[in-house]
Amino acid sequence: MVRSQLNRWTLGTSVGAALLALPVCAPVCLAQVDGAHTDLSVSGGPLHLDDGLDVDPSMGLFVQGGFFPGGIWGGELNALLMSSVRESTGEGDLTYGYLGGQGILSLVPLSRVEPYLAAGLGISRVSFDGDASYSMTAPVGAGVRVHVAPHAALRFDVRSIFAGFDDGNTVSWTATAGVSFSLGRDTDRDGDGVTDGRDSCPETPIGAEVDWRGCPYDDDADGVPRGLDECPDTPANAVVDDAGCAIYRRMIRRGGG
Repeated sequence: MVRSQLNRWTLGTSVGAALLALPVCAPVCLAQVDGAHTDLSVSGGPLHLDDGLDVDPSMGLFVQGGFFPGGIWGGELNALLMSSVRESTGEGDLTYGYLGGQGILSLVPLSRVEPYLAAGLGISRVSFDGDASYSMTAPVGAGVRVHVAPHAALRFDVRSIFAGFDDGNTVSWTATAGVSFSLGRDTDRDGDGVTDGRDSCPETPIGAEVDWRGCPYDDDADGVPRGLDECPDTPANAVVDDAGCAIYRRMIRRGGG
């Protein structure tokens, strides 16, 4: 009964987070963050512990919070909770918990579909009718974030969980699905409206009009970008001043009569 209630609660929490957090996040989540940001994920899925632990497979709830300074690396704290019974008897009150941290390596940063690798270290606790045992644990896995809304993504993970209990080493696995939300600030050093992670011309002059890559338009190819060019129709090869206007030079010929 306890396990059944926790399984329903796990699924409800994962789905409910996806539905409720989107409107809550909308006022502050303006675009996919490409600068330093924090990340919060809630996910659930089946957890199959090693046969040596004699635990019936059940649903697990994951909560993850991380910090990503920008670029390809980041780090997360992870918590996992599962309630189950003895697989051999189908009885008992058994809980499994994990607390630890992991590093994240993004394989395609800033993409709409963002695959990554993850590896970490933490402590597992298995409790059966109040009798608990602990183990150092190393989860290793991979996942993908699919960015479906500003600062919000669907998250899918698969993990192998290596642990060493008193009865021997164990290898468990889990597959989870959930939602991930990011809070942070984009960086735009040249102030052209294109964030640094997407800016192909990161030193655009202030006031210049730019394209989607962050590079300035220069309609008459005189070296002065649109928005700063006071003479946008300068003839080709003309010498121009800082405002983009041609400098005319009068040649005075001296001759004798």
